Amino acid sequence: MMLKHKVVRGLISLGVVAFTSTFFVYELMNSYRSMNAYMYYIVEKAESALLADKYQNQNIASYLTRRFNTPTPPLSSYQQRQICAQMEYSGLVRGINLNHRHSPLLSGTFQTLANDCHGWAQDIPQLTAFDKANLPDETDASEKQARAKNRHITYYVDLQNKYIYTSSFISTDAFTLTPRDFLKYGRLNVDTTVLNGFMSSSKAVPKIYHDTFRNKNIMSIMSPVYVAGKLKGIVVSDYSLNNLQDIFYPYDRPLVSRNLDIKIKDTHSQRQINVLSSKKSIFNYVTHTHNFAKGMQVRLSLDVRYFLLSSWKIILFYLLSTAALLQLVRLHFRHYHHVSRENISDTMTGLYNRKILTQSLESRLQRAIAADNPVTFIALDCDKLKMLNDTWGHDEGDRAIVTLAQAIKNSVRGSDYPVRLGGDEFMLILVNYPFEETPKLIQRIEHNVSQLDGTGRIHFSWGAAAMRPDDTLKDMYKAADKQLYINKQQKQA
Repeated sequence: MMLKHKVVRGLISLGVVAFTSTFFVYELMNSYRSMNAYMYYIVEKAESALLADKYQNQNIASYLTRRFNTPTPPLSSYQQRQICAQMEYSGLVRGINLNHRHSPLLSGTFQTLANDCHGWAQDIPQLTAFDKANLPDETDASEKQARAKNRHITYYVDLQNKYIYTSSFISTDAFTLTPRDFLKYGRLNVDTTVLNGFMSSSKAVPKIYHDTFRNKNIMSIMSPVYVAGKLKGIVVSDYSLNNLQDIFYPYDRPLVSRNLDIKIKDTHSQRQINVLSSKKSIFNYVTHTHNFAKGMQVRLSLDVRYFLLSSWKIILFYLLSTAALLQLVRLHFRHYHHVSRENISDTMTGLYNRKILTQSLESRLQRAIAADNPVTFIALDCDKLKMLNDTWGHDEGDRAIVTLAQAIKNSVRGSDYPVRLGGDEFMLILVNYPFEETPKLIQRIEHNVSQLDGTGRIHFSWGAAAMRPDDTLKDMYKAADKQLYINKQQKQA
């Protein structure tokens, strides 16, 4: 196939790929926009859930603040003894409902490190407000069960009297208070800057801290409780990994969840929680970052595997349609090449015919001569073809022509031009072939003839001429044919 035809075929093939790829990229961009919007929906849904929990946390803190700031008569000695009588001991920890629920004073677990109960005993009646605010009534039993299963843990940390209270029962086997939990704020891992920030704000503050008990990062929403303008304690809502997964999990699209990474980062402490991690990862297809609270950032990354799995029909159609169109282009140019080849090929022998001898070929040969590349012309024909036809029949004459043509084809290079001029006349145009090497080529042709012909009847005469500058094809044909005639006469002498 000519170079220009190869270039045209390549350009058309590129056009086909560009055409089909345009629709594929359009679908890819649509999917990208759709999933980017869906990422925003996930964040918005989670933000709504957290906002409701934040409101609940702040509402509990406000409720406790009102109760602690409400003037109440001090407990009598008898009331204090009654409260102290409910105390349990577990190592250094003292409290109420430590190992099982037994006290009618509180529904949850109370833990303290104080040696006597007189300091915090005054707070016990107010802690019932925490129970009421943290455990709203739910008439639907199934809803109550589901809520209890997925609910985050909310508890109150009193920084003045050094105790922790949660409305849920927590056995000391699951958590035991230590001095370090208060001295270093190990349980909350909150620095004084955050605590001082409560003094100027009553809003709930979400944070990520390192939980010393679980030894992992946990997100919490914290709201301050004030008494007489001073920070008394903090209402804390802890979110375990399961809680966060439940909030962010895309239940309506399971395929998304298997290829989705969700990370929550505290921009102040630089702590991070990996909420979801994709099963396998190639590269991020959609990335969405959102600041859903002050100092809190969530980053969602959807892997390209989601697009591959969800759009496999589109991808398959794109690949098949592109391959089909490229195959059509290839078949078209192959057909064109065959037609062009047949137009300049001899049907009987498969060699070139006279139509190859064009002005274009002549110009090419003259450029080769100008570049000092030798061009040799050889004229050949069968000896005594008429006698073969008359003696053995025209089929034998045709076989002699075909055999000689095949011997020529097997002897020349792919860059040469073996031409059947007509009848038993042949012309060989050898580009970049020295005239002095002509006898070697003739010997190869004779050898190939003897290999192909078992009768010994096929022989040929030849003549050669070297092309010079400004020589035409007609000039070379005459020069080589003249030498052929001389060779034929020498055989007859």
